[in-house]
Amino acid sequence: MALQENSTLQKLEVELSWFSSRECCLLLKALSKGNSIQSVALRYFPNDIDLVEVCRAVRDCGLDGRVHIEDYDVVLEDAWILPACREVKSFNVTFGHSHRNLDVLRHFFGVAASCYHLTSLCVSLYSFDEGALASLAAYITESHRITEFMLLTEFSEHSPSFIANEEAAVQSMSNVIVALSSNTRITSIHLYLKISIGDRDCQVLADAASNNRQLRELSVSGMNASMHVFLDRLLIGLQHSYNLLRLELPFCDGPTLVMCAVQELVRRNGSLVDRATRFVMGDRSWYCACASSASPRSRFSSPTFERRVAATEEADNLIRGAQKFVRFMNVHEYMKMTGVVQGHVECETRKDRRLGLDQLYYDCWLHIRRYLLIGDVLKH
Repeated sequence: MALQENSTLQKLEVELSWFSSRECCLLLKALSKGNSIQSVALRYFPNDIDLVEVCRAVRDCGLDGRVHIEDYDVVLEDAWILPACREVKSFNVTFGHSHRNLDVLRHFFGVAASCYHLTSLCVSLYSFDEGALASLAAYITESHRITEFMLLTEFSEHSPSFIANEEAAVQSMSNVIVALSSNTRITSIHLYLKISIGDRDCQVLADAASNNRQLRELSVSGMNASMHVFLDRLLIGLQHSYNLLRLELPFCDGPTLVMCAVQELVRRNGSLVDRATRFVMGDRSWYCACASSASPRSRFSSPTFERRVAATEEADNLIRGAQKFVRFMNVHEYMKMTGVVQGHVECETRKDRRLGLDQLYYDCWLHIRRYLLIGDVLKH
């Protein structure tokens, strides 16, 4: 009843670990009777809930496009459920000691790669299997929509499965890292590895963090002796790269001068995005406008912006409005924003009777404006 009467709620996240299928359907029915809800995230489905029934209820209640299911644990043998349930956005897969049928795994990833609604994947591997990692690398390469990826390996260099195939194991993990680094759609990579990553793979990850303009988050454990190779490479790449907003290197030996320099560049990127977001949300100060003019469209997809704007259409309208304002502001608005004048631009009459800046036709000013960044104006 409270949900039905609420006219201000826009975003809702619900943990369903204690729900039954019937209770979940009742929740969806209640949400459909409100007119304010724009985004609902359903997490942690219990094993006995009927996912197909819940997804059908989402559509029957008219909530299609507003409800998405996250962190769903998929059984490898149930690959058919993925295309049938387009509400699932993120899913978890476990490949344990008992899984030895690689055909099932290949079929699963083949089906998953064809599902455009799947955007996030978490894979847990409890023992090394060359075929499993090969299937995973192929999926990462072929998937058209995957943007968030997490890999947890529970085996180490001392595991029997690794020792028996050490050369193949190192190469297999390398193939996964190369696949991740070459997928330019990925925005988040989390690798929790109990095996060491070599110099070459560390360089590949560093290049991805610098060159992939979509990658915002990178968390890697397992670099160990090659940490300095990764940081040295990344420090060079981040000098003129603004995409990476979060870098985590758990279990490292401690901060070094290079690590502090790298994290300072990441902090710089985060500050730029926050300022650009404030500009989009209405702050028309010079400080925020500078960040906005230097920010590509994708960088507005920050956690701050996503928390404040529930609907994708609303977000797009805000961004387009801010970009249009920057692109088409007249000379008076531009000079006021940059702090050159407090009100309007007024130029003294020239002796040669040529036009002053305040007398330029609007089209002429827009042509000049194409060559100016807001940050070009020096502040005194």
